[in-house]
Amino acid sequence: MRDFLKYDIKGNYKSFSLIYIATIIFNILILTRLGKWHPGAVIASTFGLAVISLAIITIFNISSYYKELYSDRSYLTFTLPIKGSSVLASKLILSIFLIVLSYIITLVFGYLLVSSDTINNIMPGVKNIVTLKMLIMLSIFAIIQELPFLMQVFFAITITKASIARNRKIGKGLAFIIFFVINIGVSYLNSLIVKAFPKTIEFGDALKSLIGKGMDSNIIFKVAEINIASTIFGIIVFVVLFAVSSYLLNDKIELS
Repeated sequence: MRDFLKYDIKGNYKSFSLIYIATIIFNILILTRLGKWHPGAVIASTFGLAVISLAIITIFNISSYYKELYSDRSYLTFTLPIKGSSVLASKLILSIFLIVLSYIITLVFGYLLVSSDTINNIMPGVKNIVTLKMLIMLSIFAIIQELPFLMQVFFAITITKASIARNRKIGKGLAFIIFFVINIGVSYLNSLIVKAFPKTIEFGDALKSLIGKGMDSNIIFKVAEINIASTIFGIIVFVVLFAVSSYLLNDKIELS
């Protein structure tokens, strides 16, 4: 798996490097607008750019996995002595790594923004409310949420290639439909589980002490409340989708 991961990074580093370079340049340009634009416009631009950057990286990750199954690259991938689980795990690891890098860039420029004298003169106390620790913790929670989403997308692409449509154009449409159905189904079942088993683990006090006293308690407790049954269900769904996808990659993918 390590060799495949290196091969994957080597084949894609130019593309995602350009995304990050462009993101950094635009963030720097936005920071130069401090004192010239309204502070709200600068903040909105910074976090709007973060959303766009994350969306592009997510699309890049999905596209990379899609090409692994549908492009000429698949001939090399599936003739290598590597298990389907290793291919899938490598794609997930690289995807999360790229998402983490995107969040790091957002954290750095977000913190520089809220720490600036311009913002603090107009919005006193914002530096004490939006702390670096708070941004890091919120980013970690967001990254954790990305894994189930990516696994559902990768599963939809895999099952489409393996058993339904090997045609590239048809495969795209069917993969989206399958993902949509899976996502709706999992969300619905999860809501039923939460209603049936409402027991949660709360670590809001610990998180608040870690982040700082300036953060709104209501926000803290919403972020730091985990439903036990929902978490177990999410792990089971992830493991099942990973196992089925790995099996399909091993035994059901036909090169065409």
